[in-house]
Amino acid sequence: MQASPPSAPVAAAPSPGPAPAPSPAPAPASSPVPADARCRPAGKAGSAWAPGRRLALLLALAWLLVAAPAGLAREQPPATPAAGGGPAESRVSEQAGIGDEAGARDESGVAEAPLVREWAVLAGIFDVGTRGEVGEVGAEARLRKFGLPLGSLELPLEPAVGAMTTGDGAAYAHLSFRLTLKDLWATPWSDRWRVVPFLGVGVYEAGDGKDLGGPVEFRSGVEVSYRAGQRWWLGATLYHLSNAVIYDSNPGEESLVVTLSWR
Repeated sequence: MQASPPSAPVAAAPSPGPAPAPSPAPAPASSPVPADARCRPAGKAGSAWAPGRRLALLLALAWLLVAAPAGLAREQPPATPAAGGGPAESRVSEQAGIGDEAGARDESGVAEAPLVREWAVLAGIFDVGTRGEVGEVGAEARLRKFGLPLGSLELPLEPAVGAMTTGDGAAYAHLSFRLTLKDLWATPWSDRWRVVPFLGVGVYEAGDGKDLGGPVEFRSGVEVSYRAGQRWWLGATLYHLSNAVIYDSNPGEESLVVTLSWR
């Protein structure tokens, strides 16, 4: 018999080694925290009522500026009408625009000029024409006019105190001086239209809105309004807000607002 060839040795199966440990999942990357948020006090971020609170505080300040002079004012005795005065003189004054600006008359017929001669509310767009556009609302008290001598001319200036706030929490309180052009040059359309340039200064708080460089900001612009009734005016105001380069940064901004004023 023929011998069978020797069988090949069977290799032993390798013993299974320890299972590799699963690699830990990468931790989610944390979103960067803005520098101003790290410095912001807790509880103020995202406050939905912060703009309303700022507006209330600024309006209270503006009202104090109005009420304080009113409390110090003294009642003046009625003036004696000049000789020759009468209804005809009153009509001439009204045609010249004086009666339109005066307040109520007492029993003696003497005009009583009120401290606050006109109120106004404003609503529109802050930083108009840029990517940072945001809504803006405000209010203004327009005070009794006074004459500013300028050579042979006397400018009838109208002080105004007011405040505004924006949708992202910025706020501004100001004292301005207004000049109604029809007080200097009468035109055929003066009875229905008025053009009022103004210039003022105030305190600005950026909140979560645009940083204008610092707290002191100057306000300049013009209002064009139409007489919508005996005591009402409806118009538009375009104004510029900036710090006149008294700080290192002066980005400035323009606002376009609709104004409704009454007496």
